[in-house]
Amino acid sequence: MSSTVKSSLFERLRPICVQLTKEHTRENVTALYQAINGLERKYMQELQEYVLFPLRIILKQEKKYAGEMYVALYQCMEYVLSHSCVTRWDMFQDIFNTACLTLSDPSNPSKVSHISEELKLAIVQMLLSLLKSSDFNIIENLFAVGSLPVLGHAVSMLLNVADQERSRPLKIAALGFLIELCQEDRKYCTSMRVRLGDTLASFLPGVTITLSRLISCDTHQGQAVIQTALELLTKYMRLVLDDVLIAESQVKNKHQSRSLPAANSKLESLVVRRNPDWVKNTSSKLTVIVKQVTKVRSHSSWKVRLSLVDWVGAMLLHCRGNLEESVSDLLAVLVGRLGDDYPKVATHSRQKLDKFAASLDGKQCRPLVEMLEENLYSLSISLPRQMNTTDEEEKLFVVQLLVGYLELLGDQMDGLMLSHGRRLLMSLVQVLDMDYSDIGIVEERTTVTGDGGSALDPNNSSSVLPLRKYFKHFHDNRIYKQLQRACQCLGFYGSIQLLVDLVLDIAHLSAAYKPQAVLMLNEIVTGAAEKQSIAKASPTEDCSGDHLKSVISMLVEDYLTPGNFYLATMATEKNGQQDQHLGSSLRAITLISNEESVSVYHRNTVLTCVLLEGLGIFSKALGQSYLPLLMQTLYPMLEKLGDNTAVISNTAYLSLCTTCTACNYSSIADLIQKNADYLVNSISLRLRHFYDNQRSPLVLKVMLQYSNCDLLPLIDDTIQEILDVLDDHHLDQAVLFMGVLHELTKAMVRWFPPVKLQDIQKEVTAKRNVKEGCNVSEEGPLLLSILHYCDQKRVASGDITEEDISDTEDIGETDTTEEIHKGNNSDPNMIKFLKEVMMRCKHFLSSHNARLQLLVLDTIGQACQALADHSNELLPLLHGIWVPFSARFVDKEKLVIKKALEVLSVITNMSGDFLKQRVMKDVLPVVTKFLDKQAQISSHAGQAYLYTVNCRLQKQALQVLGSLTVQLDLSGSSLENIIGVCVSYLSARQPKPLQQVSMEICKQMAAVGGDGLWLRLSDLYRETEHTPPHPIFFPVLFHSKAGGQNEFSDNIMKLRSSLNLNTASVL
Repeated sequence: MSSTVKSSLFERLRPICVQLTKEHTRENVTALYQAINGLERKYMQELQEYVLFPLRIILKQEKKYAGEMYVALYQCMEYVLSHSCVTRWDMFQDIFNTACLTLSDPSNPSKVSHISEELKLAIVQMLLSLLKSSDFNIIENLFAVGSLPVLGHAVSMLLNVADQERSRPLKIAALGFLIELCQEDRKYCTSMRVRLGDTLASFLPGVTITLSRLISCDTHQGQAVIQTALELLTKYMRLVLDDVLIAESQVKNKHQSRSLPAANSKLESLVVRRNPDWVKNTSSKLTVIVKQVTKVRSHSSWKVRLSLVDWVGAMLLHCRGNLEESVSDLLAVLVGRLGDDYPKVATHSRQKLDKFAASLDGKQCRPLVEMLEENLYSLSISLPRQMNTTDEEEKLFVVQLLVGYLELLGDQMDGLMLSHGRRLLMSLVQVLDMDYSDIGIVEERTTVTGDGGSALDPNNSSSVLPLRKYFKHFHDNRIYKQLQRACQCLGFYGSIQLLVDLVLDIAHLSAAYKPQAVLMLNEIVTGAAEKQSIAKASPTEDCSGDHLKSVISMLVEDYLTPGNFYLATMATEKNGQQDQHLGSSLRAITLISNEESVSVYHRNTVLTCVLLEGLGIFSKALGQSYLPLLMQTLYPMLEKLGDNTAVISNTAYLSLCTTCTACNYSSIADLIQKNADYLVNSISLRLRHFYDNQRSPLVLKVMLQYSNCDLLPLIDDTIQEILDVLDDHHLDQAVLFMGVLHELTKAMVRWFPPVKLQDIQKEVTAKRNVKEGCNVSEEGPLLLSILHYCDQKRVASGDITEEDISDTEDIGETDTTEEIHKGNNSDPNMIKFLKEVMMRCKHFLSSHNARLQLLVLDTIGQACQALADHSNELLPLLHGIWVPFSARFVDKEKLVIKKALEVLSVITNMSGDFLKQRVMKDVLPVVTKFLDKQAQISSHAGQAYLYTVNCRLQKQALQVLGSLTVQLDLSGSSLENIIGVCVSYLSARQPKPLQQVSMEICKQMAAVGGDGLWLRLSDLYRETEHTPPHPIFFPVLFHSKAGGQNEFSDNIMKLRSSLNLNTASVL
């Protein structure tokens, strides 16, 4: 630098340095810092010693200053050192020792001083800058034998800071100093690196123990601390334990021992000789450290996992020979992270593993395959224990590790499966053990119905949920997906015949193993199918698939055996007369163990579901080649589709959807229609031996649900057989057969929609539109009444014009056309079967089984809709069933009464006035009496009453009364009674839902008996006095006072305003 610039800088800094030497204050230190701030590096180098001199003087003083003073001082020193180079060993040693002494406790130099975190951070950052700015000579002196105690003290202090302090920046700074101490960035020659390794080997135990504790113990210190610790551990262990460097060190030690006399000094005793004995002892002790560090393999931060992969890769590539006992644990980390959720970690693991495999080319190196097989066997033994004792993240890593081993072994796993395959598969069965404590699966009933819906329509299949599996030993779905992948890898790379035989052997050991074994078999077949699809795409591979076909054929036979496929899934199946598919075969585990518990039913349900899933997987695996097996599986799958347990029915539905896609069927309806002859024949054969095939009617029920009218000619004889078998088993199987007949009546309505039913729907829609779009004036009802009276007078006197006759002829032609249409919209066999069904319903109405009664009533309603266009057949049937049907309105079960009211509304809609007198005589008195009695109870009931059966029955009864009044055109005393009952529910004391229903019914009855309704409402509440229009009329006497508010007033005012129901409209 020029003398002029130097002189000017010196003159500027001298007064500040002199002042600082005299007055040791923070302000003076800050002034010095500001003066040198921004100074170029070449100028700073010249002024380095001059600027540092007053700072070093202050540090030598015995007098202690405030902590802020020392913080500013060390920050100033750090700035100077970071912008210059240290070349003098004495200055380095002085600053280094002073800082380390300041950092340590005076009373106990092995512990960190109780100074502020800010001061500690400033000291550590200054030491880091000091080390970075030191030249090669300084580093040589620092790593010499004479400096070993000083260096050891510094390493010890920095490790204590990193381990004990809570400040993250302070921890990272301390670790950063130790990283710089490894001098990896300076790219020294091999001899210098050997010297560094020899020196740092003395501190290996303390460094590794502290870092392992820092990495694995405190999970709240942040990912940056763990990353930095792993980086330090990587560089430190590579420098001390590198195979090449240790070999060079041992050669150097031999030459030195021959050329130099033995040293007796204490310093020489501190030096570690990295001879074979030291390497062996160190390797065995470091196994604990390696196991401790690898615990972070499941850390939540991908950056930590990536740093761990870097450390493992460095150890395997450079320190494999000196860490031979830890190679297995290190290799497990790389293999396990192959399936990491973060792609960068997975890719990095694959790269490190490839490099490690490429490095195993020496004669003394064990092949990677041998290591993988050994590790896989050890993992298969410890897998159940680890899944029982570790947390979810660690379980996920263990399973990912298993998948990694299987994928790396690939086609070379056959030898392992022959020797240790049973052990591995048994471990997987134990890990996949399911939880059967939830009773909801057993309780939920079937809600899936066909109605001709396409199996490939996402609107239908997306709402059908598959079986959700719960496992005892884990809950994370990612673990289950990895276990699925492990089984698929077995099927993809292994011998499928061997695997299937081993898994079936395990399944036959105990019924408790069956669900897990079937689950594994399904995934193994999926993996084998994936391999076959890849082989088909490759022209050089054999893609015949005969092995897979034979294995699937064997599995289909095993799946469909009675001991697997027909298990007790409901408690109602206890009685011997109601057992499912028994015959001479075993009835699952319940007959063997005699323990009919919910968990057993749950396990049987889960097993049935996974079997059904397997059948769908088999069809997907074989595609068109599955058609020969379809004849074996279609009937049992349809049988399960009609099962009462919801999850079984849903699973069967989804499996059938998969089968339709695999075999090129457009829908389940198409599948059934094209195989209907086979299905009908199977049903007929089984009905002949009904005791051993009590589920056979369910198949017909499903066919009716999912097919169209083209099926009817094929099932004529089968329906008749169903009716005959019902007659033979009406005592114990009535519910089963009535379910089929109920589905038959629903199918008839769907296949042959009655014209009358369509007309009624159009009429209701038209009335609703008129009601919403038109506002009838007050004089409208009176005008319509007068016009109607005039028309009737003309008809009575015979005064009919030609126009009227023309209109009549047009109407006759329309009726004739409708009759022709009605005749074409039905099938003779349909009417015959419906009459047979109604005759059976007549006898079952008086059953004591409430479930059967509800089913029969619903069947009657459906049958009446189907026969709506055939009055000659419908009306005699209604006459025949009326007596047992009317008795249901006084049934003990309230739900039966509610269903009977619903069916009565349907019957009166279909039959017109045919049942009017019977309804008025047998039904209305019973219903009105019930409503009168319940009105007194519900008016004083609380909020909980809304959820009772009685409240729902009241609501249903009120709605039916309203519809009956309109449908039957009731009048006279019957209408008065109905109005009286309905009006009583306008009370504000009644529950809100009942008030709303009563309001709607009053609106309906206003069109039938508006005068009577007005009179009854006025008797309960009137706003003003009603004065007769002429003295000739007597005034009407009401119980209510004009304008007097009561419990009915609010609802009556709303009703009058909505109907315009006032005096003028009814007079």
